[in-house]
Amino acid sequence: MASPQHKMLNQIHYQSGQIVNQLDGYSYRKYIGKTAEGYFVLQDFYDVSHKKMTDPFMVTAINPTDFPYDVITLSCSEDVLYEGIYSLYAENGLKKTEHYFANGKLSKVLIINEFALNPEEDSIFLDAENLAEGAIIDYYNDYICIYLQNILTQPIVQPFFDEDYNIVANDKIYDLTDYKTEVGNWSHAAYILFDIVNQQLSKSEYTFYAFGIDNDLGGMLLTEKGYRYFQQKSRNKRMRDGDYPYLPVEDLVWY
Repeated sequence: MASPQHKMLNQIHYQSGQIVNQLDGYSYRKYIGKTAEGYFVLQDFYDVSHKKMTDPFMVTAINPTDFPYDVITLSCSEDVLYEGIYSLYAENGLKKTEHYFANGKLSKVLIINEFALNPEEDSIFLDAENLAEGAIIDYYNDYICIYLQNILTQPIVQPFFDEDYNIVANDKIYDLTDYKTEVGNWSHAAYILFDIVNQQLSKSEYTFYAFGIDNDLGGMLLTEKGYRYFQQKSRNKRMRDGDYPYLPVEDLVWY
């Protein structure tokens, strides 16, 4: 028997407009209704201003207390299955992104307005510790590829490990164990991932920029205008502060 915390939404009777989950000070989720096909319709709102965070979106049977911080990382969750378009808005009303789902899997992401993005909320989460432990290819295949396929005109050539555990991408070989110190290896792994992506983006208008460091490392695709916008907007000029865009370089050490 399922625990009370994991009852399916179709086993619970909600009223249209009822709040089914809330993150105090940030956002809350409303139950809107149910489609003729059996999908449940929900919508998220900012907590203080009550402005919409999303358009109404469809889900299949889920845990109604499960709130997505990042629809990409939850797209393969056993409890959360999105369907159709999940559109995200900034609190000022500007649409940020559109996430397209089919059968509960994220199929593509469109950046609608890069100036509406928030690095803390909209960066692709890239824990540098995981990257250094060999997750570079997993992050690339599972998350970054979804963005690239809507930008690149040429076929995406995915990176792979050779027999010596080097990463091969774009006719270039990267030694993941180049640095002997743990922190140095974290920043070196970040350099490898960002270099792989930006080599592939070299003929596009986008560059993959880093925000934050260490376990808080994230990445966002920005045009040159978007990069200058976030540079000017950032409160600080240090990589560790999380709101300053930068490109990891080969000899980068965060400490």
